Amino acid sequence: HPLTLGELLALEQEGAQILDVRDSADFAGAHLRRSVNIGLGGSFATWSGTLLDPGRPIVLIAEPGREEEAATRLARIGFDDVAGYLAEGMEALDTRGDLVARTERITAQNLAERLAETENGPPFILDVRSPSEWREGHIGESANIPLNLLPDRWDELPRDREIVVHCAADYRSSIAASILERDGLADAVILLRYFESRGEVRQAISIIKKRGGAHERTIRELWLERGGIRVGA
Repeated sequence: HPLTLGELLALEQEGAQILDVRDSADFAGAHLRRSVNIGLGGSFATWSGTLLDPGRPIVLIAEPGREEEAATRLARIGFDDVAGYLAEGMEALDTRGDLVARTERITAQNLAERLAETENGPPFILDVRSPSEWREGHIGESANIPLNLLPDRWDELPRDREIVVHCAADYRSSIAASILERDGLADAVILLRYFESRGEVRQAISIIKKRGGAHERTIRELWLERGGIRVGA
């Protein structure tokens, strides 16, 4: 059933978990602080079953008209205690900017620039893909903590550095970033696309340092030369 924002916040104070089922791009643009993003458009049942607490009620934030779908899909995996959904979705927060958070999303070239930066130090790169994906190729400086293990491995994450999260596309990384934010660990940044090797990042840094003339090319051009971008959930 529909809930006012006040009712949702009261349920949260009583221990309910806030689940935002919108697409990762919409979630990044604006979301309720401390909500977790597991989008209906990806492996929703898998990650809901893995990361949500079956002993706590769930309150939904969804695109208007998709609330029943989310509740039904949760019920199929044993999450029957859906306390309701935020009436009007994110529009209910139009006058409560203090409750709204945003997640920065960066491109490959943005990451290369940050890795090349020396004044503030490079970001911590968190790869939340599976070990088998990791073995196929990864950014050399990244740490591989699969998404399903992330809640149990907080002690491996820095508290004093920016964290850039990536997966194969941005579905799992959005989930991971929302969990980090919910638990107060970091304001994580999402890398929009996947690098197959550290070599591409080195190329990107080299390109940025050689700005101008024939040397200036984009990461997208490099990807296209290699036959396109690998994506996945």
